Amino acid sequence: MTMKSVLLATFIIAQATSALHVPAADNALTRRAVISGIASAIILPSNLPAIADDEAQEQHYKYENRDRNKNKDALIREDYWYFSGRRPPRKLDINALPADDPTWNAWGECTKSEATGNSCVYVSLKQRIPAYGKYFFSIDNGIKEYSQLGKILRGSNPNWNEAATLVDPGLDTRMPSPAVDSLLKMALFATQMLTSPNFTGPNRELLVSRYYINECAFALDGLAKSIAERDVATSLALWEYGQDSFNSYLSILNRSISPKVGDNIDLIELNEEQGETVATYNFPPIYAGQVIPHLTPINPSTLIPRGSYPIDAAHRNGYLHTGHCLFIMDESGLLLFLKRASDVVTCPSTWSILGEHSIANELAHDTVVRGMEEELGLKKQVSSLGTNDPSISADFQTMSNNSIHVAIQNITQYPLYYIRHYGPRLDNRIDSQLTYLWLARLPKRHDEIQIKLDDEVADHKWISLEEFSDWIEADARDHDKEEEEEHNLRHHGRKNDDGPPSGDFCHHTIRHLYAKGLENLKLMI
Repeated sequence: MTMKSVLLATFIIAQATSALHVPAADNALTRRAVISGIASAIILPSNLPAIADDEAQEQHYKYENRDRNKNKDALIREDYWYFSGRRPPRKLDINALPADDPTWNAWGECTKSEATGNSCVYVSLKQRIPAYGKYFFSIDNGIKEYSQLGKILRGSNPNWNEAATLVDPGLDTRMPSPAVDSLLKMALFATQMLTSPNFTGPNRELLVSRYYINECAFALDGLAKSIAERDVATSLALWEYGQDSFNSYLSILNRSISPKVGDNIDLIELNEEQGETVATYNFPPIYAGQVIPHLTPINPSTLIPRGSYPIDAAHRNGYLHTGHCLFIMDESGLLLFLKRASDVVTCPSTWSILGEHSIANELAHDTVVRGMEEELGLKKQVSSLGTNDPSISADFQTMSNNSIHVAIQNITQYPLYYIRHYGPRLDNRIDSQLTYLWLARLPKRHDEIQIKLDDEVADHKWISLEEFSDWIEADARDHDKEEEEEHNLRHHGRKNDDGPPSGDFCHHTIRHLYAKGLENLKLMI
């Protein structure tokens, strides 16, 4: 028997006996009879549309668009989608739903009253307080366990055995994990908190809460499979979907938990200890089975999302992510170069231009502006897309409180695929990055603009385009032999190591990237 079957059977009986006052089940009472009894008691608003199958196409990790098979596999078949044919949003923000729009007024129709104008159905404290006392601990404990699962999956080396215990459906003689066990409690809690004695059928608010319970159950069921297969990407994507579903459910129920009832149940948030996460991707099918050459231009719209990870986990697993390199040029045409501190882990004491990773859910243009804020000490005032898609403009406040207008332009049609294998010397990390190259033009000479460099910068200098060209050519000459030796080693078995840092620019992979940027800069300036 599956997790869904166990919980569904328990829920059906509890729902029938508690909410609908059906006599306790005996041996002759069939599952179908109970379901039929519940369905017949449901009173729907007259303006709900006819039941319709979800016709949305399946998308990668768009779990809400899956084929629901008329909810035959759902934990609670009778939810909002089942009766209306509409899906609530993946992340429910109640405050963002227009109350006067019947399309998204998921909370039913309030009864008209001459005294109050629009009086909603009320659930008394006498009903809510006992329900809270009965179910709060189990639900809160399950959500905390689910949050812990997220920490495990986001780690650089997930503990799969511990993860499996957190999604154990409790088959055979085993008890279900707190997260799985909380599903039944969530359903019963919603019924008690949202059902008025004057209206015993499930109103829309209850139906929507059931929808999110079903999504939580779907995520947990999928997680049990993906964790057993040690599939990090799928596990994390499912966990994030479950996080959105748990939080959406709580956004509904917490409205009914007034201070006299108790404390609200905390939402599942990303633990700050995990740090910022980056969005990771799979390559499109066109590249299947290919070794993609270094600096291949790739259209980012063709990438397939695989989930968000801390940057360290992305590097340890070699997951494709996005990053940005910015050539900062002052009014006189000088370029800014930064020397990394000697105590940083990656490329100590080498020279680079300004670089930044894109964090999850961040647009490319926003990463560029954030990078200038964090690396140069500028404070953004206004930023906007330019008339050309690859261009933006931004107004910054300098350290001396002066305002400057910066024009920022993408200098390649598509970002370039950057790949470097660090080998055993750095825990076999792989930097697999789709890298945008930008030019940011300052409106003044650099000595007229006060900037504050990041703590990881030991030194900096401003040089001309010609000096940069001579510098990068000399660095290549000095290290061509080293590169050839590394190339030969890679073709004799050491394929997971591109060699140690070498040259002023850390590594030949970086130098080749900068050389490509230099080539395009010469055409633009």
